[in-house]
Amino acid sequence: MDHFFLFLVGESWCKKRVPIESYFGEVYDQANSAVTNVGSGISSKLIKEKEDDVGAGENLGKISMKDKILTAVERRGAILQEFTAFLKGILVLTFIFIFYTAFNYIKLYNTDIRHDNFYVTTYFRQIDTRHRTRKKRYLLPMRKDERSKLIAPFNLKIQTSEMALIRSDICICVILVGVLILLLMFDRILFHFLDIIRKHSYISYIFASNHKLEVEVGGDTLMANLLRRTVGILNSTSNTFETSSNEMCLLRPTKLTFWDYAITCLPIFGRILFTFLQVYLNRLRRVIASYYYPEREKERIVFLYNEQLQKRAIYAEAKRKQIQNKVRMKQINRKTKMGAFTNSLTKWTKRFIRRRCLVCDRSETKKSVVCPTPDCETVYCRLCWRDMRKICFACKPHNDDFILGPDFSDSE
Repeated sequence: MDHFFLFLVGESWCKKRVPIESYFGEVYDQANSAVTNVGSGISSKLIKEKEDDVGAGENLGKISMKDKILTAVERRGAILQEFTAFLKGILVLTFIFIFYTAFNYIKLYNTDIRHDNFYVTTYFRQIDTRHRTRKKRYLLPMRKDERSKLIAPFNLKIQTSEMALIRSDICICVILVGVLILLLMFDRILFHFLDIIRKHSYISYIFASNHKLEVEVGGDTLMANLLRRTVGILNSTSNTFETSSNEMCLLRPTKLTFWDYAITCLPIFGRILFTFLQVYLNRLRRVIASYYYPEREKERIVFLYNEQLQKRAIYAEAKRKQIQNKVRMKQINRKTKMGAFTNSLTKWTKRFIRRRCLVCDRSETKKSVVCPTPDCETVYCRLCWRDMRKICFACKPHNDDFILGPDFSDSE
């Protein structure tokens, strides 16, 4: 009875002092069952794996890596051997070509006296000095048209006869230079074209978001405080800002540098250089042949010198006839009235007009020679005056011994 009495008293006192909602028991039961069933849907499984023979796996990895390295080295060695064999083949073909060219040159050098025989050598100058000392007809200094045919070995200028040998190579070099210029221009245009596409195709994306989660629980009860403490943990705030673009997908053209242009043009310039270097190497062939065949070289030089003397004499005879024909036509024209008027006008204007050599038609210089005969005043350059043996055929008759004389001796 005492316990029952205390229960009644306590129940009445609790209802007055500590008010409790009517559904508190149900909420308590639900919370209790929720706490009890929290771990009922969660399961875990632990899997343990054991690897045996770890050292054997490492050894197998090392063996496979060693085999790969040996295979790569053998492959590179095979490629190097093939490249070395290719270079040896090129060297063999080059040696055969040089040997054949040298053999053919020596054969023509000893059989054909005119082959590659147009060099003004030291022995050529000695012969000319000997003729000049004996007061015979000599060649040096040469005329302008003779300089284009004869070659001084130590002169860096490339003569016409030498240029004819490399004309095809020069044409090929010109074509290669033109193709190279077109390719470089196309590369420049393509670079600017791709750069314009890259600038106008660039697209960027910007993503920005602001997320805020806040749960508010009102009331001052025990359940409200409990929910406020548990659910309040879920309150969160997040800000997101991301940028993206297609820059990685766009083309990235690279402009050629100065060294790229230099490396590109270097082979072409090397070919051009070796093309002109070939001229001087061709001159070296005669030097080598003359070292092994000195007597043959003297015969060739004597033949060249005498041939040039004969050509010079024939040229002088042809010019003499041409001069006499011109003088004859002038004398005929002088007999007419128009010719007399022109002659008087020429005498009056000749002081204002630069005269020319009657033989080679070169302009008058300070070294030019004027005919000493009165009323002739024909101008000759010094070389032509020497070739005409200081005889002016514009005012003197033809001498039958002009061509034939003691100068053309085969005693050399």
